[in-house]
Amino acid sequence: MIEHFHGLDKLSVIEAHSRPLKKSGYLILIIPVKSIRYSIFKVFLSLMGKWIYTDEVPWERDEVVKEFNPRGFKLICKTRIGHETGYLLEKQID
Repeated sequence: MIEHFHGLDKLSVIEAHSRPLKKSGYLILIIPVKSIRYSIFKVFLSLMGKWIYTDEVPWERDEVVKEFNPRGFKLICKTRIGHETGYLLEKQID
């Protein structure tokens, strides 16, 4: 649900996900990322009156790396899951 937080709240949620993990701990994120697939999904559901995520802000393609690398995380892999992207990160430092 990290995509529903903005500004300082977003930074607080990122810290809350990062802080409890020890070195070699794993973090899994599934986040909507700006893409054509996401845009089509949103338009389709909006036209049907089914889009309920009014405060959702999709992340930029490189935003997970940008936010989590400085907090000691390394991207292990990523994959598409529908209109979202799943990330596996490993904490490199305590």
